[in-house]
Amino acid sequence: MNHRLYKVQTPGEVKALSLSELRDLSLTLKNDIIQHTSANGGHVGASLGCVDMIIALHRVFTTPKDSLVFDVGHQSYAHKMLTARRFQFYKLRKENGISGFTKRGESEHDAFGTGHASTAVSAALGILEAKRLTNDPHHVVAIVGDGALTGGLSFEGLNYAGELKKNLIIIINDNKISIDQNVGGLKDSFEKNKAELFFNSLGLEYWGPFDGHDINGMIGTFERAKQQTRPLVIHLHTIKGSGYEPAITDQTRFHGCGPFDIDTGHFIHSCNEKKKYQDLFAETLTELASKDDLITAITAAMPTGTSLTKFKKVHPDKFYDVGLAESLAVEFGAGLAAQGARPFVCIYSTFLQRAYDQLVHDIGLQNLPVKLCMDRGGLVGDDGATHQGVFDYAYLRSIPNFVIMAPKDEVELQHMMETARVYNDGPISLRFPRGDVIGKPLPAKLRPLEIGKAEHVYGNVYGDCLICAIGHSVNDAIEAAKNLDHDYKIEASVINLRFAKPLDEQLILDFAQNFKTVVTVEEGVIAGGVGSAILELFSKNVVLKPTRVLGVPDFFVSHATQERQRQICGIDKEAIINACIDVLQRAEGHVSRREMPRPAKIPLRVVGSHR
Repeated sequence: MNHRLYKVQTPGEVKALSLSELRDLSLTLKNDIIQHTSANGGHVGASLGCVDMIIALHRVFTTPKDSLVFDVGHQSYAHKMLTARRFQFYKLRKENGISGFTKRGESEHDAFGTGHASTAVSAALGILEAKRLTNDPHHVVAIVGDGALTGGLSFEGLNYAGELKKNLIIIINDNKISIDQNVGGLKDSFEKNKAELFFNSLGLEYWGPFDGHDINGMIGTFERAKQQTRPLVIHLHTIKGSGYEPAITDQTRFHGCGPFDIDTGHFIHSCNEKKKYQDLFAETLTELASKDDLITAITAAMPTGTSLTKFKKVHPDKFYDVGLAESLAVEFGAGLAAQGARPFVCIYSTFLQRAYDQLVHDIGLQNLPVKLCMDRGGLVGDDGATHQGVFDYAYLRSIPNFVIMAPKDEVELQHMMETARVYNDGPISLRFPRGDVIGKPLPAKLRPLEIGKAEHVYGNVYGDCLICAIGHSVNDAIEAAKNLDHDYKIEASVINLRFAKPLDEQLILDFAQNFKTVVTVEEGVIAGGVGSAILELFSKNVVLKPTRVLGVPDFFVSHATQERQRQICGIDKEAIINACIDVLQRAEGHVSRREMPRPAKIPLRVVGSHR
């Protein structure tokens, strides 16, 4: 093999290669993807399956003048490698490294950022029309894959593409799987070769299906596509994980994974690894459903991501995967609740954002007892800005009738799940973090919590600083309070709020009057979050108490470890300690603002754009 192919990293270099060299380039890129993801983790299968297609695209089209718009950005590793980022892949999804998804701020070759699915066709239509308005003759290609056609926004875009009748090129990367197996009636139409009839009915020309690993064939097809004057769908069959047998054999596990051994395909786990929150959640829900016939579980194309495959094995007739369609998942749950069922709608926090209108208009307004369970609540680590689950406190707190919970540990998670099961007075939500549980012994019997009731978990009922925390942040708050007591002789006390709504107003007010200062901590955005709720409480009751609100600041948090992200956002143990000292010194007037010693600044990576 020509070793210079290991250095190819620009579209111009791709255009200069022979056909045999393009095939060899495919092998080198797949090898690079395997090598880097084995060390850092990442989206292995989807990216491997798209290498040949992306090489053909860059051979025919010229980015950034021509726009390649990826749907579900984890298809795009080879694209990133061939647009001057190949030698940055050793820091894939690491702090100060490249993102795992397309990102406009990272490269001019990334026409549109993507982390959430089903956006490409609609965005590409807008890009194409903008080119027309500016007399730009270049092409726009939407690359749709990994189940994105199960999302409603894709259908809206396809429908309007037929209406606009412009020369949009839509590539359907059909690998017959999303993260888990595809769902819905459309997959059966594809399998029965009825795709042409479907797309023609929308006013779209249809070509295919073609072999998505035949580089020469795709080059010819794409060249012909450039001559079209109407919207066109090119249907490609690809193999998810192509080039690495373990990723082909186990496509779900290699969709998005941690480090692995290349030779065996076995994942590398820490010897101290504990049970994950998502596993405990699914196991608990499975047990609850065994005792309660009204419980159902709904997810949006994430049965593995939410560990609900465990539930499905035991209760297949009570499990529903609706595809990449969060609005449908929530609306479906609303219908179930309207007839007396107990639907647990299980979605990542970041993806639930896509169903906001259903949350307001169909659940909140009708006060339906849907149980919303948000995995990946809070900072999520290496998936970065597009996947941060930090907005749910704020976007749910503004909706009337909602009860909002967050557990500090796995014990409280189980009790909150029982709380959600028995609560039928309206919608109720709970969020839990990504990663391992704390490691506490699980309760022998689950008990529902009193709605809106907080608990005092550390310190005296009077002192210097009252720390009000919720969710995962409670643990850091307790450690911070212990350090304040021991190292700084500052009397700190911690309240575990448990509920973001309704707040335990009386407990907070009673404690606040006995402390000099208050600090609130949450792993969510400051704007409109739990700290804001406490400030609103103080305002309503004319409580004049020096208060510091800690949470995620007003920027999108880029990829890094969860620990580092908490440090960047100023919500880790050290930040809580510094905040307590600072607000107490200001309250007591020990130093002026200008003289105030400040904690060492942490460089922030702020990202500007949005699975």
